[in-house]
Amino acid sequence: ARLFATSFAGTGMRPTTAPGGEVTIDCSMPFGPGAVIAFGLGGQVFVHRIVLVSSDGNRLLTRGDNRIIPDLPIAAGAVMGVVPWARPQRGAPPGALWLGAGSGAASGASIRSMGTSS
Repeated sequence: ARLFATSFAGTGMRPTTAPGGEVTIDCSMPFGPGAVIAFGLGGQVFVHRIVLVSSDGNRLLTRGDNRIIPDLPIAAGAVMGVVPWARPQRGAPPGALWLGAGSGAASGASIRSMGTSS
């Protein structure tokens, strides 16, 4: 698996994560409704939860946990990876919150590679 960690400034995923909270992005993990994903759109990176996948699997409807209205549909190809782990806020203890591949607009910053595994 290819893993990256990043923090972000958005509030759309509160209370799951707070601004400045760190998330792990797994670029090889499968995703479906309920998964928290990172995706690119308009030159920005967003972290939101998948609400619905089209029957052909090509379009996704996402929504931040702190939002009532879903985002406009995105192409499945825009998904950078699943966010299986989140540290709720900057300075939180090392233990992280497991979000999983089927669990719940943030601009990415300070992305660092966490390595690969087979």
